[in-house]
Amino acid sequence: MFGRRYIAVLLVAAFSVVGCEEGVPTAPTGPLVVELSSAPATLTAVPSTGVTIMVDGAPVVLPWMASFALIMNVGVDHEPVTITSVSHTVRQAVEGIVVAPTFPAREEVLFEQRPRDNRIESGGEGVIEFDVWYLLPNGGREAVVTVNVTFTSDLRGVFVNSVAIPVAPWPHHDATTCTDAATALRRLRRAHVDLVRILRPTISDRWTGRRYD
Repeated sequence: MFGRRYIAVLLVAAFSVVGCEEGVPTAPTGPLVVELSSAPATLTAVPSTGVTIMVDGAPVVLPWMASFALIMNVGVDHEPVTITSVSHTVRQAVEGIVVAPTFPAREEVLFEQRPRDNRIESGGEGVIEFDVWYLLPNGGREAVVTVNVTFTSDLRGVFVNSVAIPVAPWPHHDATTCTDAATALRRLRRAHVDLVRILRPTISDRWTGRRYD
């Protein structure tokens, strides 16, 4: 008699567990994917005036400024996500390749961001607008802006995604190249003036007939 009651209790417990699991959502098998892109895809920096930051107690002028919108798309097969943090960097670049400055030189940057919402629904889109001012150690404006976004969801936990956005160099020439060319031109002009001063007596003597032995 006791054996039958024991079996009956086990069967009731088993059916109770099955019934409870039917109402619990199953965990997704795939990773959380949030696609990041930038509008525009390639940034164009423009000269900036009057924007400074304090570095080691001294004001530093940030000569370049760019604006863009970070676009975040969640797939229709994924649950809603929440944006928990955003970080960003600006690195100097040459022909699209990041070039690390020699220590202690570094990029000086000021970011302003304007998020519209911190939650993105399934199949939805999120947007964060950015303004960035910067100064590069090489004096140019070509750079790479990197934005890192941390997301969370109820089913998949924490997920981080990043996007690298190029900042185009000055059309045909970088600002540093233009500066070097202008310096070379000034030197050439000075050399021309000096040459004229040296040859001027010789040119005059050809007309006066004077000779120097």
